[in-house]
Amino acid sequence: QIAGIDQNMTKTDIQVEVESLLVAHFPRDFWVRALDDLHAAYGMAYDTMTARLQLHKHELVRALPQARHYKLSSTMRSIAESSGLEVLDLKADNSGENYVVLRSGPLQLGRIGVNQGSSLPRGAKHRALIAALNARLEGVTHDLFSPTVHMLPSSTLGLLLVNVNPKQNLDQDRMIDLQVGVPYSDLSGWHYLQPCSKVLTKYSDVPAVEAPVEPTDKAIIRLKEVISEIEASESRDKS
Repeated sequence: QIAGIDQNMTKTDIQVEVESLLVAHFPRDFWVRALDDLHAAYGMAYDTMTARLQLHKHELVRALPQARHYKLSSTMRSIAESSGLEVLDLKADNSGENYVVLRSGPLQLGRIGVNQGSSLPRGAKHRALIAALNARLEGVTHDLFSPTVHMLPSSTLGLLLVNVNPKQNLDQDRMIDLQVGVPYSDLSGWHYLQPCSKVLTKYSDVPAVEAPVEPTDKAIIRLKEVISEIEASESRDKS
């Protein structure tokens, strides 16, 4: 059930609300497949670079992140299609590079990688697209969001799947963790960041007979107003 949102919500309340939205709009099988297939894809990228191409460690440092990126994006696309989710290709810049984003109702889900010990993504343009969805009443740029310009960011919540990469001194064939988060609009932190395995456990909490719920678009608009105020308050405290 998607609860009504109070402007005095705590971060814990926001986490509960985000998990309610995830459960309401993503099928349970999506998270099961994501945990299984993305971990497998991560290892496959490493095996291809080392066992098949037999790259030296000096070349592997640059080639492996690229192989991971494309293999994980391709696998994410396949999981979404088999789960009945819409797949968007958002243009990152004029280079022609597309960024795979999944849409389910008012939720849009992208993917990034972060290094173990650092939960913050780098501020690349394509990652900022999803974070920008969480800015209050942010305008939509047609070149970046085409053909989805009919979607109003005020009623869309942007999230990121986060693959946590091992430190360089550790084995590189296994992902440390797969998480899902709602980033700050400037990518400086997270309103919500939890392992996907935790989200999966929330499906057992769904009641057999659901009570009437508040329209999701209104819930998301108010949720975004709350997290926007949190960001503004933290910004004022730093200045």
